[in-house]
Amino acid sequence: MSEPKQWYQKQLRILQTVLREPDVVDYDASSVVEYMEQIHANCIVINGGGIVDFFRHDLVTANPNPFMTQEDLLRDLTDACHERGIKVVVRVDFRGVEKKIYELRPDWFSVDEYGDPKIRDNPLHAAIFQPCYQSTYRNEHAYKFIDYLFEHYDIDGIWENSYTQEGICYCKSCADRYRRDIGKELPRGGQFLDSRYDEYRQWKVDCVMEHLRDCRAVVKKYGADKAFAAEIFGLYHDRLKSIGHDLYTIKDHFDFLVTPLFTANHEPMNGSSTLIKFLKSLAPDKTPVMLFGHMGTDNQLRYISSARQETRLWMWEAIGAGGSFWNCLFNGQHPGRTYDRRNALLCADIYGFMEKHEELLTGQEPLADVNVLYSRATNAALGNPDRSRDAYLTHLMGLEQVLTDRHIQYRLLTDDKLCLATLLQARALVLANAACLSDEEVELIREYVRAGGRVLATHQSSLLHPDGTPRSDFALGDVFGCSFTGTVRDNSLYGYQYIKGAHPLTRGFEDTAMLASWVRST
Repeated sequence: MSEPKQWYQKQLRILQTVLREPDVVDYDASSVVEYMEQIHANCIVINGGGIVDFFRHDLVTANPNPFMTQEDLLRDLTDACHERGIKVVVRVDFRGVEKKIYELRPDWFSVDEYGDPKIRDNPLHAAIFQPCYQSTYRNEHAYKFIDYLFEHYDIDGIWENSYTQEGICYCKSCADRYRRDIGKELPRGGQFLDSRYDEYRQWKVDCVMEHLRDCRAVVKKYGADKAFAAEIFGLYHDRLKSIGHDLYTIKDHFDFLVTPLFTANHEPMNGSSTLIKFLKSLAPDKTPVMLFGHMGTDNQLRYISSARQETRLWMWEAIGAGGSFWNCLFNGQHPGRTYDRRNALLCADIYGFMEKHEELLTGQEPLADVNVLYSRATNAALGNPDRSRDAYLTHLMGLEQVLTDRHIQYRLLTDDKLCLATLLQARALVLANAACLSDEEVELIREYVRAGGRVLATHQSSLLHPDGTPRSDFALGDVFGCSFTGTVRDNSLYGYQYIKGAHPLTRGFEDTAMLASWVRST
């Protein structure tokens, strides 16, 4: 008999209230819980501290919210939630500190190549002094901070917000550790994404994993039912090279997989289902969670409601793929007590549907005749957050749109799950400009074709090595039945396509022999 699932392994209907400092004034925990019950939420994520503390403690970095008086927000909310069976996860944020805290322990924080502190500026609040992945502040101190929370409050988990470190740090801890591990001095000069930093970036990945492993261990010593997760941007916002982690690297450290996807970022309407399919392929045994906002949430639109119908479609798409939700609010004690309340109950019927059909919706497995391969190496080599310069995700999204328009069910297959068995689960494999394929991946695809599978490939698929360097020809040229001539022409301006003959792809174009094939120059 299998062991009973922990609460975080089941369906999650989360509300996060990212409180501003004044939001603690007259904080009404009972009102928050009443709202949670009204929308059928089963978990809340609430401020703990880090930059500014929403509870009192005696650690050296204590920086209590100046609006707090005698109330104990965490205790009041935890008690009220647990009376109604609602879980409470505490948000901690160790991305930096205010100057007055930095000056107490400057050796705990990051420095640039000139030995000056690394500072994160923000026009809306005071600059904060940043730690690195090796720093005492982000590690030993952070673990004491988490210990204090568990020892003084009956909380159900920890959410580590914004734990990323951009670029390179030259503090003594980093220099000593790098010299000991790698036998070299920290690299200097040039651009951080240059190849000279490849070795450092891999070392940085190892440091992140060590931090996440240790942080998880701190949480888990208080019980297997205590959840640990952290902020990670993935799929549509991959930043492996700059910050040292992505969803692939962190998936074993978190109790559930969560990553942001907001309607305000204008991804395709099927983007939410794509994200859930991606998470389910990466970690089939973990609850896949989409972090979104019913406000027009990105860092510029935190106070105004997002388009109601678009957001609802966004949510239903995710449910259809088997996803859970994390609704993030950036102002007010809860969505019913903030400036723009138009979407306050937007989630209610959807969360209610999920609750009613939880047993049916939990653990959904995708059934599809088509596998669409997600190539991590190709995204690393050709991807770009600027869609006008991207050469991978735009191809992937375009192929997905074609399949959706034709009502063809598909499974997103992450390349870490690429094997003959997973390939043979579908009749066809789509390679949407999957340029950076390894020799092993190429041979698996050949074997799949020999077993009767079909392949649809576009653009540069199999024309590059995994590191992004070019091959002399398509590695899958024998499967495609064509070769690379070595000639690349840019027809993006004043380009046309000539229709040579009838084909299912040209159906509807019988009265023209020419199609436009150009885009606006950037």
